[in-house]
Amino acid sequence: TSSFHVLLPRPPSTSSIHVLLMSSEKDIATEALSECLLKQIKFCVAGVVIGGVIGVTKKIGVVPMVTGGVAGSFVDLGYGYNIACKEEVERQWKAGR
Repeated sequence: TSSFHVLLPRPPSTSSIHVLLMSSEKDIATEALSECLLKQIKFCVAGVVIGGVIGVTKKIGVVPMVTGGVAGSFVDLGYGYNIACKEEVERQWKAGR
């Protein structure tokens, strides 16, 4: 006869729960801001697409596409920090940077 064992995940220990509950408001605000800023990709994508079209039509390679992507990434960060993630930025400032 063979036996069949089911491996169940262990419940979190009380020490890990304690550490989770002890997260400061600053840590939570930092995590929320980072997550919001990393979701901003539309200008990077637009830069890559526009640069790709320029590179193909003018037959100059991938340089416009890479340049458009990098420039779009910087615009995404600025847009995210000043407009899209404004609540997270304010929470970060209140938590004491």
